[in-house]
Amino acid sequence: MKVKPEQQEIWDSILEANQDIYGLSINHAIGMVGNRLDKDDSPKQALESLDHADLTGFMRGCVAKAIGQFHIRGDEFKKYWNIKCGGTGEERGTINPAILTIK
Repeated sequence: MKVKPEQQEIWDSILEANQDIYGLSINHAIGMVGNRLDKDDSPKQALESLDHADLTGFMRGCVAKAIGQFHIRGDEFKKYWNIKCGGTGEERGTINPAILTIK
């Protein structure tokens, strides 16, 4: 995955720290999405790589957060993700799909 150069050291430490089965599952999913973005797929196509992954909503939110922060196309992906989750695409952070909102 193409990581923003200024984020590489942080990214490497995150990968190293998350070596349990849960962390490895998320890291694998991040790699799937990141590699699709590396191949110039659209954010929608990259996210579709997770269609058959066994991930919770929280785990998918972790993937989106990591891609948004670390991938060189992270801003583009984060905007798509936030719109898909009901936002405007202009949010500073990444919308977590595991949050329940009652109106």
